[in-house]
Amino acid sequence: MLFRWGRRQLEVWLCPAGEQIDPHVHSSIDSTIRILWGCMQGQIADKKGWVTAWSMWQKHDFFRPFTIPAGVKHSASIAEFTIFLNWENWRGEMPITSAADDFTAV
Repeated sequence: MLFRWGRRQLEVWLCPAGEQIDPHVHSSIDSTIRILWGCMQGQIADKKGWVTAWSMWQKHDFFRPFTIPAGVKHSASIAEFTIFLNWENWRGEMPITSAADDFTAV
């Protein structure tokens, strides 16, 4: 966690090349992901595509927001070392911890 304000917090995620983030949901978090470095193929609900920022790939999505509402299935395959920010808005009364804790595989 980098920053917390009320029920909002900012986390930074470092993902090694070859990592697979299996399909999952966060029941208590509305997230906005912003990629800072790297390349991954992501899927949010039925939308799928490559996301890159400052990498050897041609399309650049540096700091572009990707919104993931609570309860929406998403996943990713990391093509090269990737860094992204996760701006989280925590719903309800669940204690604010990490997106890694509010994680349900689907």
